[in-house]
Amino acid sequence: MIRNYLKITFRNIRRNKLYALVNISGLALGIASFLFIGLYIYNELRYDRFWVNSDRIYRVDGVWTSPEGGSRYATAPPPLARRIEADVPEVKFATRILKWSDFTFRPETDMERIFRETNVYIADQNYFRVFSDRLIQGNPETALNEPLSIILSESAARRYFGREMFERESLIGKHILGGKDAGTPWKITGIMKDLPVNTHQDFEMIVSMWGEFKENENWAWNIMHTYILLNEEVPLVLAENSLQKRLEEVVQSHALPYLGGASETGESVEYLSIPIRDIHLHSDFLREMKANGSITTVYIFGLVGVLILVVACVNFTNLTTALSIKRAKEVGIHKVLGSNASGLSFKFLAEAVMFSGLATLVALTTVELFVLYVTPKLGITLAVGIFDKPVFIVWILLISLITGVLAGFYPAWIIPRYKPSDVLKGNIQVSSTGFQVRNYLVVFQFMASVGLIMATGVISDQMDYVRNSKLGFEKENILVIQNDREIDEERIRFKQILSQYPEIQEVSFSTGIPALNQFMVRDYFVEGWNGSLGLRWFEIDDDFVNTMNIKLIAGENFQASIPSDSMGIILNERAVKELGLTEPIGKEITINKGADDERTVRVKAVVQDFHFESMHNEVKPLGMEFLRGYSIKDYISVKIAPGKTKKAIDQIKEAWHTLEPQVPITYSFLDSDFDALYNSEKQLESVFNIFSTLSMIIAGLGLFGLATYVAQQRKKEMGIRKLLGASVSHLVFVLLKNFSILALIGLVLATVVISIGSEKWLSSFAYRTNFGFEQFLNAFIATGGILVVSVLHQVYKAALCNPVDSIKNE
Repeated sequence: MIRNYLKITFRNIRRNKLYALVNISGLALGIASFLFIGLYIYNELRYDRFWVNSDRIYRVDGVWTSPEGGSRYATAPPPLARRIEADVPEVKFATRILKWSDFTFRPETDMERIFRETNVYIADQNYFRVFSDRLIQGNPETALNEPLSIILSESAARRYFGREMFERESLIGKHILGGKDAGTPWKITGIMKDLPVNTHQDFEMIVSMWGEFKENENWAWNIMHTYILLNEEVPLVLAENSLQKRLEEVVQSHALPYLGGASETGESVEYLSIPIRDIHLHSDFLREMKANGSITTVYIFGLVGVLILVVACVNFTNLTTALSIKRAKEVGIHKVLGSNASGLSFKFLAEAVMFSGLATLVALTTVELFVLYVTPKLGITLAVGIFDKPVFIVWILLISLITGVLAGFYPAWIIPRYKPSDVLKGNIQVSSTGFQVRNYLVVFQFMASVGLIMATGVISDQMDYVRNSKLGFEKENILVIQNDREIDEERIRFKQILSQYPEIQEVSFSTGIPALNQFMVRDYFVEGWNGSLGLRWFEIDDDFVNTMNIKLIAGENFQASIPSDSMGIILNERAVKELGLTEPIGKEITINKGADDERTVRVKAVVQDFHFESMHNEVKPLGMEFLRGYSIKDYISVKIAPGKTKKAIDQIKEAWHTLEPQVPITYSFLDSDFDALYNSEKQLESVFNIFSTLSMIIAGLGLFGLATYVAQQRKKEMGIRKLLGASVSHLVFVLLKNFSILALIGLVLATVVISIGSEKWLSSFAYRTNFGFEQFLNAFIATGGILVVSVLHQVYKAALCNPVDSIKNE
């Protein structure tokens, strides 16, 4: 029986090549879109599940709250991990890890192989107890116990020592020499597996934690990523339920006493836990290791995938229904020869499933090509491919079967119910129910396709708004060098060398720049003001304001020649407002009052608010002190004359290597760094552009089929109208009217749905555009385009037909 169905299916394909091509193409596009989005979602949901005991690993975040609002950090203070391990019986181990500066490294076996590492993390001795089963060489119990220990990933080990040496002998006990003078020997105590792409952690090397971090008791310094492993002896549900209560006890017994008790100003601190499996999709806090994904994006992509697959099924249904007139006599003959309706229904359903199977084969090839050539351009990295797991094959077969059943159900139900006497005479009457079903399908197609177009417009408008908004500083033509104190002793000399080149306009040093994913916070106290205020903070030299083209609105810029400026500070407008300063210039402010680094500074100037963080957030209060010592990593910002980038880079490299011949230079451009803050949104924009286009193509194919069906159904009506004097334009209008009404209904429904959804998405931005008339107009034009391309040809051809041929059988 199956062999007969296959023979009949391929015979129909040969007989109706155009319909078969359109049917398979539409289904293939829909299935390919669904499979790719499903693969993307699977990868997103599997983040951080590869860790041993991943269901028992949590990160503890610090939350600081004031009357003005709260801030949640992905980090916590240094002493928290030790206190949790000692005071919380539900926790087996706690560990701390933090990014600290940059390193210049070289292997002891080859002093000429010099590397600049910008992503090295410091970890305490418990790291491989919490994150076990990662070391392939070394002892996890002792690997990070000793000072100056370093753990390399497999990739880093091969990069430093070569593949042959890595595979031939153990690297344990060998050294990586650190610093520009190679004066610090870091002993290799372990080799770990490379971190997969589906983790929120992001490093290739770990060094052991030393004294100033290891024993630090500062409960006000949210600097360390703190992880805990719940005790296996305690049932997971009980441990989870009691964990938050235990963390509150730690706040009361340790954090608050250090911070001076409960604040009268309404300020408070708390620690919240988040499962490691949830971090990627549910954590977008300050000081994340890297930009995470978004569960909202996953939901949106999932909805898009389902919509496109359903539109493809609707497309198949319309095309098959349109073809039913040509196959009506086949149905009539089958019935005359004794076939019943259920048997014919199964035949048409089986045929639809076979079409779906062929489309699935095409779709799998399309997905593979998409993964290879398109996802890298979208910035999407997939840890698992479409053929990597046997269970995927089962799901693909199931999706193919379900798609075939959904697409073929209506034709399989309606076509076999034609009466043999009618179909053999060519007198097929279409019921009102049939028209209603097809009308609903067309409305849905338009709503889905036009809705995706509208959503793409909203996302593109918001990204254009972000890209084109005035940020309050100049990000174009600014080259930023990662400087780990190498060039600091020669700051003046470096500036002098570069100042001789007309391609270089400004050079500045600072410990912070716009677009960083984390900024240090300092406690600011003003005499006569109840309480204090935590402000974002970094240090700048006297050229920073001019290099970034930040607008001064009061006071004067720093001047290195004025000794008192070394104890000065520049505030932004928001800081002045929140500190309650009516006349800020010359006002004294105490920073970190009561701490070891307490100091008093004087307000030198006020600058206009500028967006040093993503536009998801409102501009925060900021204080910029004058850059003095060399204890903190800094950045060199070089402003290049427009159009002189290539020559300027060569000059900057030459100046760097003149002063630091043994240290590789690492640089980026500020506009690219700032744009990277919106990688998730850019991916969303790109994906919507692709899939809204695919949805339009699939919807157009379906409308083509339905237009063919309607034109054939109303062929005699058009002939009679022409005999009665109707013009071709009138006939085109009559046939287009129904499609236009359905398209407008779909457009209105899409507008309502997308306006609600876009408002929710846009609410995540502190600075945003709005859903407006432009999106509606673009969708209206797209609707007209789909109608013209898909329907007009068939309608116009029907209107031109010879009326004698249309009615000669009457």
